Amino acid sequence: MIICTGDVNESATIVLRESFAKKYNLTINDGWRDDTFQLRPFFVVLSNDIIMLFTLTTQIALATMTFYYIHINTWVSDYYRKSQQTVLIALHLFHCCSFTSRI
Repeated sequence: MIICTGDVNESATIVLRESFAKKYNLTINDGWRDDTFQLRPFFVVLSNDIIMLFTLTTQIALATMTFYYIHINTWVSDYYRKSQQTVLIALHLFHCCSFTSRI
């Protein structure tokens, strides 16, 4: 599962893995500890990924509906409508970029 695996060769991951091994005298490699697969961390990461995908989907749906209703709104000025659309796009891009950096 690509979403559930992180970059294992990242410098911070290597440092944390080594400090954990020194402190607890156990080795952890990609969900395996002492040659047994650990289900609890796997399900924690999996549930976190499901929650993140749900929030991203909800955010996209709400942003799309908001953009649509700002677009069809006729009782506000064009300047106000364009500024609201710009703010909405900026917030949407910020959330999408922060979501993809966590994957």
